[in-house]
Amino acid sequence: MTATLREPMVLLLISAAALYLVPGDLGAALFLCLGAAVSVTLVVAQEARTERDLVRLRHLAEPMARVIRDGAERKVPSRDLVPGEVILVGEGERLPADSVLLSGDALTVDESALTGEAVAVTKRPRGGHRR
Repeated sequence: MTATLREPMVLLLISAAALYLVPGDLGAALFLCLGAAVSVTLVVAQEARTERDLVRLRHLAEPMARVIRDGAERKVPSRDLVPGEVILVGEGERLPADSVLLSGDALTVDESALTGEAVAVTKRPRGGHRR
């Protein structure tokens, strides 16, 4: 809010209100102060709304993982994964962690974000298990 009070337009309105007080025009000075107050209120409200929307967007963009916990499939934030947890991966989903393929079909993984390789890497189940 202090940054808002240092905005040039707000400073101009407050300065003009002070100048109107010098000759004694109280009505004009109050009108300019009201304009400055409305301007500050709108800026503060917009900043609060923007901050709230950014928090929501961060929550929506947070990577999620499908895991088996307590015998049931659950969707949890990737940051809450623990070592040894069973992660379920479907077609087109991102792998949320360094993992070992325990069962299923062969999996093709695009590791370019980590290694820079342009070609996807094929992963096979550990121990040759197929499900």
